[in-house]
Amino acid sequence: MPIILHEDYKPRTREMIDKYVSAEIPGKETNPCLSDIVVKHMIHGPCGNLNTHSPCTDAGKCNKQFPKCFRNETNENENGYPAYRRREGDSVVIKGKPVDNR
Repeated sequence: MPIILHEDYKPRTREMIDKYVSAEIPGKETNPCLSDIVVKHMIHGPCGNLNTHSPCTDAGKCNKQFPKCFRNETNENENGYPAYRRREGDSVVIKGKPVDNR
C-alpha cells in the first residue's frame, strides 16, 4: 500500500530521509526480529553473476540495477530520486550466496 505524504511533510533533506528510510540490513544483534523480516522479505537477489537463472538477470547483470554502490550518506541522483545510504557491513547468506547492503 503506497503512502502519499502532503507536500509539507515530505522528507527533503538526507537527514530526514535517513530517519524514515533505510536500505541497509538491520543488525541481527540489535534488532533480531526486524533483521529476520528484512532478510526474508525485502532483499533483492541474489542475481546477476551470483545467480544467472534469476528472472531479473540479463547477460549476467541485474536489470533492476543491483547491486547498488556502497554510500556513506544519502544523496539525490540525477532523476530526482534519492540514492540511499548503504554502508559496508555484515552480509547474510540467501540461497547459499552472500548478500550485503548493496
